[in-house]
Amino acid sequence: MGRQKEDALTRQQAIIMQEICRYYDAYAEQMPTIRDLKYRLQLTDSTIFFHIGELIRKGYLAKAPLKARNLQILKRVELESVVMEAIPILGAIVAGLPCFVEESQAGAIMVDVALKRNATVFALKVRGDSMKNIGIEEGDIAVIRHQPIARHNDIVAAMVNNEVTLKRLFFTPDRIALIPENPDYDAIELTHYDTFRIIGIMLKHLKPEEVIYGKLQHQQVCEC
Repeated sequence: MGRQKEDALTRQQAIIMQEICRYYDAYAEQMPTIRDLKYRLQLTDSTIFFHIGELIRKGYLAKAPLKARNLQILKRVELESVVMEAIPILGAIVAGLPCFVEESQAGAIMVDVALKRNATVFALKVRGDSMKNIGIEEGDIAVIRHQPIARHNDIVAAMVNNEVTLKRLFFTPDRIALIPENPDYDAIELTHYDTFRIIGIMLKHLKPEEVIYGKLQHQQVCEC
């Protein structure tokens, strides 16, 4: 079997394909079952079925109907191209009206280690729909890099008067505002009467079906 980079694969498909190859090599050329993949990757049956279908369609797997575990590996992904690491879910953030954030740790998700770049990164579940025009919706996961500064136009997790929200930062010498991406919501205009600080900037957001849950090797605490 030759090696081929996963140019035609989504990140999640590459991760699943990598896990199939890892299992196959570790268990004397035995293919994993859907249950094996579900346990190891913390994905739903339907998500695994969908992506296996895509891996077959893209030529990485084939069906072997005469075998009990009826998949065959045709191509592999580069193992070094998908290195994952767990980051903590620290609670919920409101993409709507500002609200207190729940800072208790609520599990962990797996992200590409290249996303971290030696920074403190954590995840927050999104509530509300004020950012829906750029695809951020209720139930999504926002991946946040913890830092106290941001640039104009960044999507930020910010604390305003002890309440937390997810918005686009508008920053000029004479105006600071947090801008929603939904015309049903007004911008949050900041004045010298407000307490304001940036918790971090959003690196990416994940739809529920894209999330791969994991476990932290060590308990991590992020002071927001």
